[in-house]
Amino acid sequence: MMDNSKLGKNDENVHPRTNEEYTIRQSQLELEEIIGSGEYCVVHKGFCTLRKEGRVPVAIRKMKVNDVSTEEELFEVADIMRNLFHQRIIHLIGLCAAECMTFVLELCPCGPLNLFLRNHK
Repeated sequence: MMDNSKLGKNDENVHPRTNEEYTIRQSQLELEEIIGSGEYCVVHKGFCTLRKEGRVPVAIRKMKVNDVSTEEELFEVADIMRNLFHQRIIHLIGLCAAECMTFVLELCPCGPLNLFLRNHK
């Protein structure tokens, strides 16, 4: 499990990060196996190398749709997500817009929620 304190999630003095701090370059990402997919995205387990935190495990959510209106909606979602800090909410680490819009998220240690719930009825 990722140490949330590394990302400032548990800081009492959390300040919203700038757009530049949320920008992830493709060279910072290491994709591993696919851990989920749906109509709009494919999710890989992987690692992201961050300036302050170093190499951290992440979920890399690559969007399949690349049109302008969808991209604008995704930026709106990202803007909301980046200001949410709670222990029960997956943390948005950043965005990468290299080949397609990509969300870099905290890796949930129990895997996808739907599979976890199905296996633990």
